Amino acid sequence: MGNGKDKGKCKPGMPPVDPGEDGSRFRVTGPCSDEITAQCIRAQYQIPSGTKATRGNELGIFQGLNQHYHQEDLDTYWKHIAPWVPRGTHPKLKSINGALGPTNNRSLPGDEADLDFEVAIPLIWPQRSILFQTDDECYCTLSDYNHTGNCLTPACRDPEYPNPNAVPEEGGYQGPLMCGRYRPTSVISISYSGTEASWPARYMRRQCLEVTKLALQGVTVVESSGDYGVGGARFDSRAGCLGKDRDAFASGGGFSNVFARPKWQDRHVQGYLEWANVSDQGYVDSTWLLGPGLDGVGDAGAATSSPEKGKLFNKAGRGYPDVSAIGENFRVVLRGHLNRMHGTSVAAPIWASILMLINEERLSAGKSTVGFVHQVLYEHPEVFTDVATGSNPGRGGDGFKVKEGWDPVTGLG
Repeated sequence: MGNGKDKGKCKPGMPPVDPGEDGSRFRVTGPCSDEITAQCIRAQYQIPSGTKATRGNELGIFQGLNQHYHQEDLDTYWKHIAPWVPRGTHPKLKSINGALGPTNNRSLPGDEADLDFEVAIPLIWPQRSILFQTDDECYCTLSDYNHTGNCLTPACRDPEYPNPNAVPEEGGYQGPLMCGRYRPTSVISISYSGTEASWPARYMRRQCLEVTKLALQGVTVVESSGDYGVGGARFDSRAGCLGKDRDAFASGGGFSNVFARPKWQDRHVQGYLEWANVSDQGYVDSTWLLGPGLDGVGDAGAATSSPEKGKLFNKAGRGYPDVSAIGENFRVVLRGHLNRMHGTSVAAPIWASILMLINEERLSAGKSTVGFVHQVLYEHPEVFTDVATGSNPGRGGDGFKVKEGWDPVTGLG
């Protein structure tokens, strides 16, 4: 699975660094152009410090695939980089089917888990966060979703569910399955996932319908989309500055082979295709498309169709990403080290935090949460700051170019 970030130079098993009494080893001294912290994010996006903590409006963050945060890393970050957050602050654990939350093993904390909370908590404080933790492995068998394929190899089989490695002292999780056990938060951030080609289309259709149900309840799900140019997918870049910026590294993005383009995206995407003069490089294939928009009524049997020879993308597919946020050089404490991390795993919790803060103000004014916010964003592109130049090359291709307005590199901005 694409993890949506560069893990940098931090490697498991590295001994923790003694910060010394003055914490000099954790001191961030560079400008925001070189070292990103919560203060930089607040300044760049004009995010005020939080003052409210409405009960029930906590920020939800999903973790899975053996990603577990380490409290000592968080406390070190609070002490030296985000001192307005009290030491000992941590997310409230909502464990699903016996999943482990934090880890006490210094060599085991997941970079995704530490990163998510070190990005989000300083932005939303004094509001709290909730950790939705699963330990079940990802599904990769195709036959369970009415799709045939070679599922004879162990790597292609479904994992046992619930994960037999959860709650090992009890021989695995023995309780009832916990689907629907917890009340969802108004915003849920997911920082890592797989590429579209990694999943059967029926599986993705089911996931989309479940997210749609959440949206109808006023829940916004923010998902990153990868960091590997047009060969992967992505949610962010160094976008949204007060002035025009340059796309900092290969932002994923493009057009779906599974989901049809919704009507509220037509004007922006069609405008981009005409501006970029790439229509002759695209094909139109609705064989597998699920759509339009959220309807998901198509009968898809595969994750991707077979494009015309020499054609590169499906012009009829949903364009992505929708929006962007800074995703480079974020300073993180991981396994006792001060490191830099990059990618959409930085951008997703930033956007989730912004939406949660908006919900906080709306709730205090007696209004509802924003829920399905996409259409409103496309109706008001003027609120975004565009990335002026750049592209998202990947897998040997040049990728798409950036333009003012929507583009498949940084979205609306």
